[in-house]
Amino acid sequence: MSSSQSPSSALDASASPTSLGTTTLETIMALSLFGERSLAAASPANPLTAVARWIRKAQAARTRRAALSALLELDADRLGDLGISRQDVVAAMVAPAHAGRMLNTARARSARS
Repeated sequence: MSSSQSPSSALDASASPTSLGTTTLETIMALSLFGERSLAAASPANPLTAVARWIRKAQAARTRRAALSALLELDADRLGDLGISRQDVVAAMVAPAHAGRMLNTARARSARS
């Protein structure tokens, strides 16, 4: 603190958001309620991150389709050994987001009977 500054002005300057390394926007965002996050705050800042996420999702979907297609190539006896039927695999292909859950349910149902 310099001799020309009063103690209260030095305190005010040190308490400002910009002197702490934050911007006014960051301060406003920090003061907003948790449930009031804007869409801009929820989206990735780097567009490459969004592209990389899209590529990972596309690769996972392609892998899932290939695995389900491979299951369809198996004969009924082999599918029965796995605890699933051809209809279960077709149903999983129709709803790919829930494919794993659907096949696990079918296996559990088959194990009980």
